[in-house]
Amino acid sequence: METGPRESVIRKTQDDGFEDAPLGALLDDAGVKALGLCGVPSEMCVSATARTALACDFPVVLPHDAHAIHDIPAAPGISERVPAALSSRAAEWALSDEIEIVARPGRRGHLHRPPPRPVNRLPSRPVSHLRPGRCAVSPPASWSVNLLPTRPAHCSRPER
Repeated sequence: METGPRESVIRKTQDDGFEDAPLGALLDDAGVKALGLCGVPSEMCVSATARTALACDFPVVLPHDAHAIHDIPAAPGISERVPAALSSRAAEWALSDEIEIVARPGRRGHLHRPPPRPVNRLPSRPVSHLRPGRCAVSPPASWSVNLLPTRPAHCSRPER
């Protein structure tokens, strides 16, 4: 695959794009201030990378239709498979207290969001239902979001 002058290909061996990979240093060297994440599977690589990005003080945006997983087979005694779309939404819900989730304008239907779960060290804040073209969660820039008890060792950014 050919890359453009401002593109890099990073090969990773862990779910987290920052762990054992030069992603953090590349982002810092390029002066990146925030991340928009996409990819598969939502509940593994996307989630792990988003959590480390937050712990490294990057604001994170997750486009609603830019991540997914495969259908999940049902457990014994349960009749239907869990559809991939539902599983992807569960990954969004798991992160929705800490990141901004956006849906493209004109999307059909209405996505119902569960109420936010309490997160340590964050004050309560209003959360709107996700509607086309609107953000579900948008914390003020002054909030410090850190989901991990300590900064990951593979976070190259200096602490604020």
